[in-house]
Amino acid sequence: AASFGMTADSPAQGETVELSASGKKGEVFPVELSLSRVRIRGVWFTIGIMRDISGRKRAEAALRASEQKFSKAFLSSGDMMIISSLETGRLIETNAMTTQILGFSYEELIGKTSLELNLWADPAERGRFSREIVRQGHLRDFETVLRKKTQETFPVSVSAERIVLGTEECILSAFRDISARKQAEE
Repeated sequence: AASFGMTADSPAQGETVELSASGKKGEVFPVELSLSRVRIRGVWFTIGIMRDISGRKRAEAALRASEQKFSKAFLSSGDMMIISSLETGRLIETNAMTTQILGFSYEELIGKTSLELNLWADPAERGRFSREIVRQGHLRDFETVLRKKTQETFPVSVSAERIVLGTEECILSAFRDISARKQAEE
């Protein structure tokens, strides 16, 4: 239990603030404090509700760490990585390997669909890829042929997963150039 009074820097009526509190053994932990003023029988009282938010803070830190790991893996991957909108097909994010291999700048890719960019050598394959993602939620080692900005084609193996970014359903796709493997097979 804590006692406190309203001061100039206290939260305003109904406002919630985060601060640190000390436990019985001197340990410090984060809390959320809400203050309200109420009038009972002509007398004003300050009511405070303090809630331990240690669990929420740990979860937020774990989420930030997870997001950083994903971002590093996505950006540094040796494969082409693309995040696109499931609904519109527009590219939301790509990594440097995508721009390097395809020959498009980042700005030329973002906001466009793979059909607008003419990336699929056979657009019907893109349709089959999309239907499988919608049906299964993921796809592994789907082989197809892509087209670079120069119109040169090359074989790829793509693995993809449906993900949610914010409130938008997306597709996270990893494209691996399998030209060397195809040449060895021939």
